Amino acid sequence: MRILKKKKRVCFVHVPKCGGESIKNALKKSYKPNLETISIRARSSYMGANLEDGFELSFEGEEKLQSYREGLMRYFLAHPKSGLLMGHYRGTKETLGLFKDDWLFATMLRNPVERFFSNYFFNRHKKSDHFKLDMSLEDFVETEQAISWGNIYVRFFSSNPKEYNSPIGIGEAKQTLQKYDAVGLLENLHQFSSDCSKLLDKKLRIGTQNRNPLKTNEKEMAISDEVRRKVETLCKPSMAVYEFAKKLND
Repeated sequence: MRILKKKKRVCFVHVPKCGGESIKNALKKSYKPNLETISIRARSSYMGANLEDGFELSFEGEEKLQSYREGLMRYFLAHPKSGLLMGHYRGTKETLGLFKDDWLFATMLRNPVERFFSNYFFNRHKKSDHFKLDMSLEDFVETEQAISWGNIYVRFFSSNPKEYNSPIGIGEAKQTLQKYDAVGLLENLHQFSSDCSKLLDKKLRIGTQNRNPLKTNEKEMAISDEVRRKVETLCKPSMAVYEFAKKLND
Protein backbone atom coordinates (compact mmCIF):
# COMPACT_ATOMS: atom_id res chain seq x y z
CA MET A 1 0.00 0.00 0.00
CA ARG A 2 1.27 3.48 -0.78
CA ILE A 3 0.28 6.55 1.24
CA LEU A 4 0.41 10.04 -0.23
CA LYS A 5 -0.52 12.13 2.80
CA LYS A 6 -2.46 11.94 6.03
CA LYS A 7 -6.06 13.10 6.19
CA LYS A 8 -8.63 13.02 8.96
CA ARG A 9 -11.56 11.51 7.03
CA VAL A 10 -11.33 8.02 5.48
CA CYS A 11 -13.36 6.48 2.65
CA PHE A 12 -12.84 2.74 2.11
CA VAL A 13 -14.08 1.42 -1.25
CA HIS A 14 -14.92 -2.22 -0.57
CA VAL A 15 -14.60 -4.44 -3.63
CA PRO A 16 -16.46 -7.70 -2.82
CA LYS A 17 -14.36 -10.70 -1.68
CA CYS A 18 -11.14 -8.73 -1.31
CA GLY A 19 -10.89 -8.98 2.48
CA GLY A 20 -12.99 -5.88 2.99
CA GLU A 21 -15.14 -7.08 5.90
CA SER A 22 -12.04 -7.72 8.01
CA ILE A 23 -10.57 -4.36 7.06
CA LYS A 24 -13.80 -2.50 7.78
CA ASN A 25 -14.06 -4.09 11.21
CA ALA A 26 -10.46 -3.16 12.00
CA LEU A 27 -10.98 0.42 10.80
CA LYS A 28 -14.11 0.80 12.95
CA LYS A 29 -12.14 -0.25 16.02
CA SER A 30 -9.16 2.00 15.27
CA TYR A 31 -10.84 5.10 13.85
CA LYS A 32 -12.08 7.17 16.79
CA PRO A 33 -12.35 10.85 15.81
CA ASN A 34 -15.31 13.01 16.78
CA LEU A 35 -17.02 12.14 13.48
CA GLU A 36 -19.56 9.51 12.39
CA THR A 37 -18.84 6.07 10.95
CA ILE A 38 -21.10 5.21 8.00
CA SER A 39 -21.43 1.76 6.39
CA ILE A 40 -23.48 1.56 3.20
CA ARG A 41 -25.12 -1.85 3.56
CA ALA A 42 -25.10 -4.07 0.49
CA ARG A 43 -28.61 -5.53 0.87
CA SER A 44 -30.24 -2.24 1.92
CA SER A 45 -28.75 -0.34 -1.01
CA TYR A 46 -29.77 -3.20 -3.34
CA MET A 47 -33.38 -2.86 -2.23
CA GLY A 48 -33.15 0.94 -2.28
CA ALA A 49 -32.12 0.82 -5.92
CA ASN A 50 -35.51 -0.82 -6.63
CA LEU A 51 -34.06 -4.11 -7.85
CA GLU A 52 -36.29 -7.08 -7.12
CA ASP A 53 -34.96 -9.48 -4.50
CA GLY A 54 -33.44 -12.51 -6.21
CA PHE A 55 -33.09 -10.68 -9.54
CA GLU A 56 -29.99 -11.86 -11.44
CA LEU A 57 -28.27 -8.62 -12.32
CA SER A 58 -28.02 -7.65 -15.95
CA PHE A 59 -25.58 -5.00 -17.12
CA GLU A 60 -28.32 -2.37 -16.85
CA GLY A 61 -29.38 -3.60 -13.42
CA GLU A 62 -25.85 -3.55 -12.07
CA GLU A 63 -25.24 -0.05 -13.40
CA LYS A 64 -28.45 1.12 -11.73
CA LEU A 65 -27.27 -0.37 -8.44
CA GLN A 66 -23.75 1.07 -8.65
CA SER A 67 -24.98 4.52 -9.67
CA TYR A 68 -27.38 4.50 -6.73
CA ARG A 69 -24.61 3.46 -4.33
CA GLU A 70 -22.21 6.08 -5.64
CA GLY A 71 -24.92 8.70 -5.12
CA LEU A 72 -25.27 7.59 -1.49
CA MET A 73 -21.51 7.67 -1.17
CA ARG A 74 -21.32 11.27 -2.40
CA TYR A 75 -24.07 12.31 0.00
CA PHE A 76 -22.13 11.02 3.00
CA LEU A 77 -18.83 12.37 1.66
CA ALA A 78 -20.47 15.80 1.52
CA HIS A 79 -21.95 15.53 5.02
CA PRO A 80 -19.82 17.52 7.49
CA LYS A 81 -20.20 14.96 10.30
CA SER A 82 -19.09 11.92 8.27
CA GLY A 83 -15.62 10.69 9.17
CA LEU A 84 -15.30 7.01 8.16
CA LEU A 85 -17.27 5.81 5.14
CA MET A 86 -17.26 2.18 3.95
CA GLY A 87 -19.25 0.12 1.47
CA HIS A 88 -19.63 -1.68 -1.88
CA TYR A 89 -19.66 1.47 -4.01
CA ARG A 90 -17.43 2.37 -6.89
CA GLY A 91 -15.00 5.25 -6.44
CA THR A 92 -14.49 6.98 -9.79
CA LYS A 93 -12.24 9.88 -10.74
CA GLU A 94 -15.26 12.22 -10.66
CA THR A 95 -15.98 11.38 -7.02
CA LEU A 96 -12.31 11.73 -6.09
CA GLY A 97 -12.18 15.07 -7.90
CA LEU A 98 -15.01 16.38 -5.72
CA PHE A 99 -13.81 15.12 -2.33
CA LYS A 100 -10.15 14.17 -2.45
CA ASP A 101 -8.94 17.36 -0.72
CA ASP A 102 -10.78 16.38 2.47
CA TRP A 103 -10.90 12.61 2.31
CA LEU A 104 -8.38 9.79 2.19
CA PHE A 105 -9.54 7.21 -0.37
CA ALA A 106 -8.43 3.63 0.19
CA THR A 107 -9.23 0.24 -1.31
CA MET A 108 -8.01 -3.35 -1.30
CA LEU A 109 -7.61 -5.65 -4.32
CA ARG A 110 -6.67 -9.30 -4.83
CA ASN A 111 -5.84 -11.53 -7.77
CA PRO A 112 -9.07 -11.23 -9.82
CA VAL A 113 -9.18 -14.92 -10.75
CA GLU A 114 -8.97 -15.93 -7.08
CA ARG A 115 -11.51 -13.21 -6.25
CA PHE A 116 -13.89 -14.64 -8.87
CA PHE A 117 -13.74 -18.17 -7.45
CA SER A 118 -14.01 -16.93 -3.87
CA ASN A 119 -17.08 -14.91 -4.79
CA TYR A 120 -18.71 -17.86 -6.55
CA PHE A 121 -18.17 -20.41 -3.79
CA PHE A 122 -19.19 -17.93 -1.08
CA ASN A 123 -22.47 -17.08 -2.85
CA ARG A 124 -23.08 -20.70 -3.84
CA HIS A 125 -22.77 -22.16 -0.34
CA LYS A 126 -23.72 -19.33 2.04
CA LYS A 127 -26.88 -19.51 4.14
CA SER A 128 -28.15 -16.02 3.28
CA ASP A 129 -30.32 -15.66 0.17
CA HIS A 130 -28.78 -12.28 -0.77
CA PHE A 131 -27.16 -12.83 -4.21
CA LYS A 132 -27.15 -16.56 -3.47
CA LEU A 133 -26.26 -18.65 -6.54
CA ASP A 134 -28.05 -21.87 -7.40
CA MET A 135 -26.14 -23.12 -10.44
CA SER A 136 -23.01 -25.08 -11.15
CA LEU A 137 -19.69 -23.34 -11.72
CA GLU A 138 -19.66 -24.67 -15.30
CA ASP A 139 -23.02 -23.02 -15.99
CA PHE A 140 -22.24 -19.83 -14.12
CA VAL A 141 -19.11 -18.95 -16.14
CA GLU A 142 -21.34 -18.71 -19.23
CA THR A 143 -23.62 -16.04 -17.74
CA GLU A 144 -23.66 -12.27 -18.09
CA GLN A 145 -23.05 -12.00 -14.37
CA ALA A 146 -19.78 -13.91 -14.76
CA ILE A 147 -18.66 -11.40 -17.38
CA SER A 148 -19.44 -8.64 -14.88
CA TRP A 149 -17.38 -10.35 -12.18
CA GLY A 150 -14.46 -10.68 -14.58
CA ASN A 151 -14.25 -6.95 -15.19
CA ILE A 152 -15.19 -5.80 -11.69
CA TYR A 153 -12.06 -3.66 -11.18
CA VAL A 154 -12.79 -1.67 -14.31
CA ARG A 155 -16.43 -1.21 -13.29
CA PHE A 156 -15.48 -0.07 -9.78
CA PHE A 157 -12.81 2.45 -10.78
CA SER A 158 -13.98 3.70 -14.17
CA SER A 159 -16.92 5.90 -15.11
CA ASN A 160 -17.02 4.18 -18.52
CA PRO A 161 -18.46 0.75 -17.58
CA LYS A 162 -19.42 -0.08 -21.16
CA GLU A 163 -15.73 0.21 -22.04
CA TYR A 164 -14.76 -2.46 -19.51
CA ASN A 165 -12.87 -4.54 -22.07
CA SER A 166 -11.18 -1.69 -23.94
CA PRO A 167 -8.03 0.40 -23.34
CA ILE A 168 -10.35 3.32 -22.51
CA GLY A 169 -12.06 1.72 -19.52
CA ILE A 170 -8.97 -0.11 -18.31
CA GLY A 171 -6.84 3.01 -18.67
CA GLU A 172 -9.30 5.13 -16.72
CA ALA A 173 -9.44 2.56 -13.90
CA LYS A 174 -5.65 2.70 -13.65
CA GLN A 175 -5.65 6.51 -13.62
CA THR A 176 -8.27 6.50 -10.87
CA LEU A 177 -6.33 4.09 -8.66
CA GLN A 178 -3.24 6.23 -9.10
CA LYS A 179 -5.16 9.07 -7.43
CA TYR A 180 -6.08 6.93 -4.42
CA ASP A 181 -4.18 7.61 -1.23
CA ALA A 182 -3.97 3.92 -0.36
CA VAL A 183 -4.20 0.85 -2.59
CA GLY A 184 -3.63 -2.42 -0.77
CA LEU A 185 -3.17 -6.00 -1.98
CA LEU A 186 -4.78 -8.85 -0.05
CA GLU A 187 -1.72 -11.06 -0.44
CA ASN A 188 0.32 -8.36 1.31
CA LEU A 189 -2.11 -7.73 4.15
CA HIS A 190 0.65 -7.34 6.74
CA GLN A 191 2.05 -4.36 4.84
CA PHE A 192 -1.42 -2.84 4.52
CA SER A 193 -1.96 -3.23 8.28
CA SER A 194 1.43 -1.71 9.08
CA ASP A 195 0.94 1.29 6.79
CA CYS A 196 -2.60 1.93 8.01
CA SER A 197 -1.38 1.82 11.60
CA LYS A 198 1.03 4.63 10.78
CA LEU A 199 -1.68 6.50 8.92
CA LEU A 200 -4.15 6.31 11.81
CA ASP A 201 -1.51 6.70 14.53
CA LYS A 202 -3.01 3.58 16.11
CA LYS A 203 -2.46 -0.16 15.72
CA LEU A 204 -4.74 -1.64 13.08
CA ARG A 205 -5.48 -5.28 13.87
CA ILE A 206 -7.02 -7.08 10.91
CA GLY A 207 -8.74 -10.36 11.73
CA THR A 208 -10.63 -12.75 9.45
CA GLN A 209 -14.34 -12.42 8.73
CA ASN A 210 -16.79 -13.82 6.16
CA ARG A 211 -14.78 -17.02 5.81
CA ASN A 212 -15.69 -18.97 2.71
CA PRO A 213 -18.01 -21.86 3.69
CA LEU A 214 -16.05 -24.22 1.42
CA LYS A 215 -12.54 -25.36 2.33
CA THR A 216 -9.67 -24.51 -0.02
CA ASN A 217 -9.08 -28.09 -1.13
CA GLU A 218 -12.80 -28.55 -1.81
CA LYS A 219 -12.82 -25.44 -3.99
CA GLU A 220 -9.76 -26.54 -5.94
CA MET A 221 -11.30 -29.95 -6.62
CA ALA A 222 -14.42 -28.26 -8.01
CA ILE A 223 -12.47 -26.15 -10.54
CA SER A 224 -11.65 -27.92 -13.79
CA ASP A 225 -8.81 -26.77 -16.05
CA GLU A 226 -11.37 -25.73 -18.65
CA VAL A 227 -13.30 -23.59 -16.18
CA ARG A 228 -10.12 -21.98 -14.86
CA ARG A 229 -9.06 -21.04 -18.40
CA LYS A 230 -12.52 -19.57 -19.00
CA VAL A 231 -12.34 -17.49 -15.82
CA GLU A 232 -8.82 -16.31 -16.65
CA THR A 233 -10.17 -15.03 -19.96
CA LEU A 234 -13.13 -13.33 -18.27
CA CYS A 235 -10.81 -11.65 -15.77
CA LYS A 236 -8.35 -10.16 -18.28
CA PRO A 237 -9.68 -6.58 -17.88
CA SER A 238 -9.43 -6.77 -14.09
CA MET A 239 -6.05 -8.47 -14.28
CA ALA A 240 -4.66 -5.49 -16.21
CA VAL A 241 -5.85 -3.18 -13.42
CA TYR A 242 -4.55 -5.53 -10.74
CA GLU A 243 -1.08 -5.71 -12.28
CA PHE A 244 -1.01 -1.91 -12.31
CA ALA A 245 -1.97 -1.87 -8.61
CA LYS A 246 0.93 -4.20 -7.88
CA LYS A 247 3.28 -1.64 -9.43
CA LEU A 248 1.84 1.03 -7.13
CA ASN A 249 2.95 -1.13 -4.21
CA ASP A 250 6.52 -1.65 -5.43
